[in-house]
Amino acid sequence: MSTELISLGVRFIGPLKAIAGRKEVSILLPAETRIAELAELLLQEFGEKAEVLVDPETREFRGQYRVVLNGKYVNAADGDQGFFQDGDTVSLLPVVGGGTG
Repeated sequence: MSTELISLGVRFIGPLKAIAGRKEVSILLPAETRIAELAELLLQEFGEKAEVLVDPETREFRGQYRVVLNGKYVNAADGDQGFFQDGDTVSLLPVVGGGTG
């Protein structure tokens, strides 16, 4: 395993900014970090505050939240999504629904 670190920008949209106490943070992580590991990373970085977003038992994102990587929705639990690259930005946002259809 390489010791090279990369920088990942993480944006917390709406009420999720309470997790980090601000809208955006940078996290240093190993270069070989898979996108599927994001939920676990957030639990490690932010502890109990991240449990609103990530189920601590399954280590997966709760269904009412979405992950956007560099402007594109991703299934963060899908191991085939690949690895983070230095300078990537992840946005975490609640699903917005409703309307009178």
